[in-house]
Amino acid sequence: ALVMQGSAETHMAAAVKRAQKALDDMSGEFEALFAGEVAALSAAHAAFAATGGEVERRTFFRSAHDLRGSAATLGYPLAGRMAQSLSRLLALVEDPPPALVAAHVEAIRAIAREKVRDAGDPVGAALAEELDLHAERTIEPHETRSA
Repeated sequence: ALVMQGSAETHMAAAVKRAQKALDDMSGEFEALFAGEVAALSAAHAAFAATGGEVERRTFFRSAHDLRGSAATLGYPLAGRMAQSLSRLLALVEDPPPALVAAHVEAIRAIAREKVRDAGDPVGAALAEELDLHAERTIEPHETRSA
């Protein structure tokens, strides 16, 4: 049997403190991972914008989708929200407006460059909301056609 000295709350607080320290120690790795994903997204966007090919589109979509899934874990929830909007746009609209696609990518790059980690950042949140709105307005006619 396991015998513990002290209360369960004391042990839980110590475990949480150790976990937080481990996350803090890894934050530099998270920065590098996030920067790599943003660079991959930018490169995939450039290739897609240059050719418009199906292979480039799938690579670009996969990059946006991957970033959507990892951004919050890496500490960038607004970038994840923007990547989700971009992923939906690429998945549901055959020929998405290039300016709207580029706006998503540039917004994600700005989030990375400025290291905007707070989901409540007023400028970042307003930008994410605006991108969501424009993407949904673009997607809506395509969803009703396929339904």
